[in-house]
Amino acid sequence: MIEWSMLFTHGSRIMKITALLLFIVPLFLAGCRNNDDQITQVKVWDEDFQVIQTIDDSTALESFKSIWENRSSFTMSQRSDFTYKVDVITTKGSTRWLYHPDGYVTVLSTNAGTPIYRIAQPDRLREMLIPQ
Repeated sequence: MIEWSMLFTHGSRIMKITALLLFIVPLFLAGCRNNDDQITQVKVWDEDFQVIQTIDDSTALESFKSIWENRSSFTMSQRSDFTYKVDVITTKGSTRWLYHPDGYVTVLSTNAGTPIYRIAQPDRLREMLIPQ
């Protein structure tokens, strides 16, 4: 026969373990989930706001991503004339970038302090974005 006091003591331990598991399991599962923001499409617009290039092939997107992510912050003495707009569309949304074929990019923004980046491989990026 089970005593009620014994059940309460063991029940309390079970409740603590259950509460702990309810806290730990979601954290573990969240860590296992793939939170990568996948690029699904890239569109390039010229100075006349005409789409001149669309990249949506998975192999081309992987190449674009490897070039695009290899950029560093750059300080320019004067702001460059960014000729093109590049829409980077991801699974979480999209961002419009201003692009200069010499390898400079910045997020389209009204903020004058928006950083400018230099792409490490400007020639490869230009080949992908600007059709000849």
